[in-house]
Amino acid sequence: MECRHLDGVKTHNQPCNLMWGTRAENVADAVRHGTHGAPFGERHGAAKLKQADIPEILRMRREGMSLRAIGRKFGVAHPAIGRILDGRSRWLTDSERQAFADSMLEAMR
Repeated sequence: MECRHLDGVKTHNQPCNLMWGTRAENVADAVRHGTHGAPFGERHGAAKLKQADIPEILRMRREGMSLRAIGRKFGVAHPAIGRILDGRSRWLTDSERQAFADSMLEAMR
């Protein structure tokens, strides 16, 4: 048995927030609260980008700006921008990534 934090805040140790449960229940709670695994995106301690920057990055690339120029604007290396755009990072959802790819293909026609 493990102690579950019902609200996902590990420092909230009031009895009303704690419940005994199985490992599977505790992991399911962590997934639901977004606390499972290593932090990514703007929740990562070293993140230089915010989720709100992503639409601007996509717009700039659609308009033909280079990865280097976009990276300079946001203070990140151009490979980081490339990883966002090609899906090797977790900044874009699958639907956002597909919509961006479709818009780039449309622009090439």
